Amino acid sequence: MPLRTAPNLLSDSSGKHPGGGSPLSEPSLFYDPPYATPLHDALAWHLVKYLAPALGLRSHPRPESSNALPTADFLVESERRRVALILTDSTSNDTEWHRDALWIGEGHADAVLRFRIADLEHRLPDALYLWARWMPTLFSERGRTNLSTLASPVARQPPRSPNPTVTLRYADSGAHLCTLLDAASLPPDTLVVRRLLRQRPDVWRPAFERAWSASSHRPAPRRTAA
Repeated sequence: MPLRTAPNLLSDSSGKHPGGGSPLSEPSLFYDPPYATPLHDALAWHLVKYLAPALGLRSHPRPESSNALPTADFLVESERRRVALILTDSTSNDTEWHRDALWIGEGHADAVLRFRIADLEHRLPDALYLWARWMPTLFSERGRTNLSTLASPVARQPPRSPNPTVTLRYADSGAHLCTLLDAASLPPDTLVVRRLLRQRPDVWRPAFERAWSASSHRPAPRRTAA
C-alpha cells in the first residue's frame, strides 16, 4: 500500500525542502489563547516556554483532506518535522492506535506523541523531559536545561527500550509531583507516553493498514516519488 509523504517535510540532499517551501503554518512560536480547556492553556504556555522559538505551534489542527480523522490537540512544526500531540485517558486503546497511525501514514505528521491527561496534570516536567530527550532539536537550549533541572530522578533515567510505549514507575503515587491547576485526576504511580515515528513503519504500518481498510470512503493515498 503506497503511503503519502507529508508535504515539504522530507529534505533533499542539499538539506532544503523539495520545492523550496517550508511546512510551517505559523511563522513563530507564540502563546495564543483562548484554548479548549485549562489544561490545553497550561500546556501551550509551557510549550512556548521550552520549545525552540523558530517552531510553529497550532492548536487542534484539522488534517487536510481527511475529514474523518480526529484533530490532534497540538501540532508542533519545524522546517523538517511535524509532531502531533494527543492528550488522552489511555495509550493502549486499539482505536487510538489506528488514529495515530493514520496521522503518519496519510502524511499529516512525522511523529505522534500520546500523553495521558493525568500525567500532564501531575508530572508535566517529566513528560516534557522525555520528549526533549527524544527530539532535542525541537527544544531551546535553555528549555532543555530547565527541564533537566525540573525532571525527577525517575525521568532522568528512563528505560532503554525500542518499545513505542515508555513507562516510568514511581515508588508511590505522591512522589515527584508538579500538579497543574486543580487537577480532576488522582496522581498515578506511573507516567506513560507513546510515540510513533515515521522512520519506524514496523511499529505503525500494521495499524495504518487496518485503519485504512476499515475506511473505504478515504481517497487513495498519493504515491511517494521514488
